[in-house]
Amino acid sequence: MRDYEQLLHTYATDYKQVRHENVDNAAIARFFAPSVHQSRSFTNAQELDYDGLESRLLSSSYTPAADHPNRALMLVQLRELFARAQQGGRVRFEYDTRAHFGHLT
Repeated sequence: MRDYEQLLHTYATDYKQVRHENVDNAAIARFFAPSVHQSRSFTNAQELDYDGLESRLLSSSYTPAADHPNRALMLVQLRELFARAQQGGRVRFEYDTRAHFGHLT
């Protein structure tokens, strides 16, 4: 996961701007204000073969477009990362999904 994250920091066009860490608890509270809200966290995982991993990367909005000069190199490095990290032809992505819910007034 650290190597994949580094790949995104190196090649993604606006990954730093869209990261979830850019939205803190105060921003969530402002969104729901003046109502109160609740938050819950859920862990989950996704196991991907190389094609699934590449598709996941290329479906992200911050991935360089097909004609971008860094895209080919990014995919070469993704394949190298997969070769290093795979076990049984798959890699595992572990997530901590945070859901915020409440009533908007």
